[in-house]
Parts: sequence; structure tokens; C-alpha cells
Amino acid sequence: SDEIQRISSTVNGNKSTITVVYGRRRVGKSALVRQALQGKRAYYFEGLENQSKANQIQNFLSQLHFQAQDDQPPQPQRFWRDAFKLLLPFCGNQEVVIVLDEFQWMANYRSEIVSDLKMVWDQYLSQSGKVHLILCGSIASFMIKKVIASKALYGRVDTEIHPQPFSLSETKAMLKPRSTEEIMTAQMLVGGIPKYLDLISPESSVHVALQKQAFTPQGYFVKEH
Repeated sequence: SDEIQRISSTVNGNKSTITVVYGRRRVGKSALVRQALQGKRAYYFEGLENQSKANQIQNFLSQLHFQAQDDQPPQPQRFWRDAFKLLLPFCGNQEVVIVLDEFQWMANYRSEIVSDLKMVWDQYLSQSGKVHLILCGSIASFMIKKVIASKALYGRVDTEIHPQPFSLSETKAMLKPRSTEEIMTAQMLVGGIPKYLDLISPESSVHVALQKQAFTPQGYFVKEH
């Protein structure tokens, strides 16, 4: 897709870059990024919903420890700037991609993390010319106002990606072979969201899928926002 090509082009450049990917939940942001980064050396970090700053930092450190396969766990940190500095030994002179997913949760919807990230990015991470930072978020207002348009990162974002739900033709391609009526019904009911269409696809009909996922106790849509 065009989005995959844009991310690939950015991370294959000869300078350090920042990419921001934002869009509603289940639209496929994480899958898009992982597909674009196939074969790349990358570290992935994901925020936790409704957790304190201390828990977010500890979660970041735990994910770093797991991916680095280091015997010694990193020392606890109070500030994001110190936690981000722990990435430096894993960057060095090698090309690396750092993905911070559900960034609004990591930030607790505040701009403090953005300022800390900007400082570490400017002074350390970007200096090698081989580090690519990807920030993903599912709250568009936060990603636009607090990240892309923030004073801290203003002018530093190289690529902005806003994935959209599938068009009718894309839904048709995903659900074939089905009747036009079923494809239209699926598009109207789940709005072209890839995750939802993926749940519908294996079932014998769209109506059977919705009965199962929305009107049975263990259905996926029962607790879905």
C-alpha cells in the first residue's frame, strides 16, 4: 500500500527520522508498521491503558529488557528522559528503528513525555543518522496537537501517516467471494475496519458472523467500544 511505501522510504533514508502514525483503534496501524519494517532491526514498545507514569516507565523498561535479551534488567527510572537514554547502547552506529505504540497511553495524555523525548532525540538518538523513531497512537487529537504540532517536535516529523478504514472495493477484495448485498452489509455494519472484517471473513455469512460476535456472551463486539 501507499502507507507501507512511505514508511519504508522514510526508514531507508540516509538520515535519522521521525514518523507519526495515527488513526482509530483496529484500523491496522501496528500491522502496517510491522509490514513496512520487515527485515529491519527494530525495537517495539507499547503503552498500557489507564496506568500511571511509573507503571508506564516500568513497562517500557521490561519490554526493553526482554527485547535486548540482557542478563541484567535495567535500573528503575523516575523520568522518561532517563528511560529513553537506556536505548543508546542498542543504537550505536547501526541502523535501528524504535517504535512507540499507543503513545498517548505512554504519555498519560500529557506533553511531558514529548519534551523528554525531544531532548533525548536531539542530543543523542538522532546524532548517528541511523535511528528511525516511529510514534503510533489511536487518539488522533493527542497525536496531532501534542505530538505533530507540539513546540517540542515541531518541524522534526518527517512523515505523517493517517491510515483510513477500507474502502468498499478493499472490503470486497477481503471478503470475496460474497454477494454484493453481503459486502454492502458488512461495510455498513463495521465501517471497513480490517480487524472487524477479519472476524467476519471465516463465517458462512455476514449475518451469522454478527450474530456470533455481537449477540453471544463471548462475542468480540460485546465489550468492544
